[in-house]
Amino acid sequence: MKVLAEAASIAFFILTSMGQTLVPPGPPTGRIEGTVFRSGSNEPLRGARVILTRINASTGSPINVVGGGTSSSINSPGTPTPTPGVSFGGRGGATSAPSPAPALPPDPLPIAPVVTDTQGHFALTELEPGAYRISIAANGYVRQEYGQRIFPGQGTLLNLAAGETIRDLAIHLTQTGTISGRITDTNGQLAVAVNVRLLKLVYNAIGQKTFQDGGNTATNDRGEYRIFWVTPGRYLIAAGVQPGPASTGTSGPNDPLERYSFTFFPGVADSTRAAMIEVQSGGEAAADFSVPPLQVFHVRGKVTDSTGRPPSAISVSFAYQTITGQVAAYSIGQSYDSTTGNFDVPNITPGSYIVQVSAGTVERATIEVVNANVENLSFVMGTGAVLPGRVRVDGPGTSLSLGADRVRVQLRGLNVALTVSNNSVDADGSFRIESISPGDFRAVVTSLPIELYAKEVRLGGIDLMNQTIRVTSGTPIAGTVDVLLSPNVSQIDGSVLDDRGQPIRGILAVLVPDRNRDHTELFKTATTDQTGHYSIRGIPPGDYKLFAWETLESFGYFDPELLKQSESQGKAIHINESSKLSQDIRSIRPTP
Repeated sequence: MKVLAEAASIAFFILTSMGQTLVPPGPPTGRIEGTVFRSGSNEPLRGARVILTRINASTGSPINVVGGGTSSSINSPGTPTPTPGVSFGGRGGATSAPSPAPALPPDPLPIAPVVTDTQGHFALTELEPGAYRISIAANGYVRQEYGQRIFPGQGTLLNLAAGETIRDLAIHLTQTGTISGRITDTNGQLAVAVNVRLLKLVYNAIGQKTFQDGGNTATNDRGEYRIFWVTPGRYLIAAGVQPGPASTGTSGPNDPLERYSFTFFPGVADSTRAAMIEVQSGGEAAADFSVPPLQVFHVRGKVTDSTGRPPSAISVSFAYQTITGQVAAYSIGQSYDSTTGNFDVPNITPGSYIVQVSAGTVERATIEVVNANVENLSFVMGTGAVLPGRVRVDGPGTSLSLGADRVRVQLRGLNVALTVSNNSVDADGSFRIESISPGDFRAVVTSLPIELYAKEVRLGGIDLMNQTIRVTSGTPIAGTVDVLLSPNVSQIDGSVLDDRGQPIRGILAVLVPDRNRDHTELFKTATTDQTGHYSIRGIPPGDYKLFAWETLESFGYFDPELLKQSESQGKAIHINESSKLSQDIRSIRPTP
């Protein structure tokens, strides 16, 4: 033993003498093992790709890996920092360089995916301690995470200790489905090369209904379509030319000449009258329907200035909302007579539009193109309504230093996707909302700092937080909007618990107003941390319900049907100004 010890000492002396430093071993590495099965059975799935992603547990975001865009500067570690009066090589001057700065620890290496074997088994080895997510992909199956129970959604976060082995994970992959059918025109003839889209109803960040793409294709020469590898769920299906610019011409000499109006199954133009289609795991749904030929229309009108004279030149464009919620605009060949101010724009497809006329200033009007030309629009340039306003913070001597100068007062159109707001707030709190088109609007205060809430928004005797404002063409808006902000916000802290009373990490706690649920700006959310704790801040006083769903689609809490189903499982809470409450809540499990 003494000889071995001496030999080790000699070896250490030799290595250190050669300039090599012995690096102490790092923490022991871990391992994650499991098996992938076909959903609804114990049949193992071979060839599934298993992807492990390391997660920042405090933010829930993936940790950057090598090649992920790490920033650097000219003086980053490893680059000699120039010293005044000292040159590095070349002719003349000293050549000694300063010692390099110590290197930063390297980014973690990307974790190589693994593929399941004939028994559906996988093993991820040599893992550093930390938080991880596992995702699995296989042809014909929904790409999903371990523990995921709704699509889209998140799975379970795995916390791996140093040297720990997590065994026997069982992951059941859900099979995708298929939808197919045949499309004809209203005369029973085959509708060839028609664009077909599968659409899922979702909500956006401000609570508006919109659609998410579930797949798309085009009919073949037999009028048939087939969309495969569809995530199970309820969908609308539509075919034809969407609102927006109508393409002209064909791309090939033998392409079909016919185009068709955008139509929802079972053959209706309005999505509210469309029928939902259920796509089941491993199943095939069928949907045959007819689409009418596309008709295009003219939009005509007249433009003058405030003196009644037509501008020398104008530009007419059409803004619209796509089926998936994006706002786009286009302009096409217009004819304009500068002697009369009359304009004519042809080839407008059916849909809802905001017509924008530009001639130095911009004026707008909302139109609905259905089955006839739109005639006799009138624009008087420079007469768009203007709404002045003032922001102030409640309390004697309180200034805008809390961040009230960054707030935006929006007027959101009730019937069209049109929102106008102020661009800034001056030092004295004044602002202006300009170029307001005719229509009905609701006022919403946004971009509020967490320390403030909107206590009042008034226009004379009108409470704009609960009443709408109507703007009519050529009629100025009387009065000034008074926006009163209050620093007396409240806070709720607590934990989300499962049915065994254990805290759950990564769950969204959602505070929903008990009334005025169409005021989506009053919804507040917070995600539980590693200990299952949440903290919701910046809450105005009022009556609320607190919910925590174990599985929830993005912004799914805006769905009135979900709220109706979950109403009895929410916790009623009354909040006063400047209060700090503590409230644990049980999670809501998904309905089988």
